Amino acid sequence: MFVYEASDETIQDPKQSFKINFYFAVLDTTLNSIKERFTPLKQHSEELKVVREIDVLKDWRDEDLMKQCKDLHLKLRDHQNKDSHDIDGLALFEELKAMQCFVRKESAPLDVLNYILYTKTI
Repeated sequence: MFVYEASDETIQDPKQSFKINFYFAVLDTTLNSIKERFTPLKQHSEELKVVREIDVLKDWRDEDLMKQCKDLHLKLRDHQNKDSHDIDGLALFEELKAMQCFVRKESAPLDVLNYILYTKTI
């Protein structure tokens, strides 16, 4: 027998057996489930970055803002009908550029939406 090989010993201590056979299994399943659920959330958050980070809109370079708007346009289009889409990336870019002067640093996306509705910008 090699040095690194050893025969499996049965665990005699009930607490240790519970810990290894049940607790660690539940913990492993829970962690995998959390990772599985939060990975798409992280992806969606990254895809909606242009809207989510509205408070730093003034800091965005035009090229980066345009890229984010186009990426969001492509992500939200109907994959069966390529001509059908929920938003127009170019129009979103132009609207965000026009909003830059109204958005304060501490503004949350909900604050900006309320401002748009209150002033009847749309």
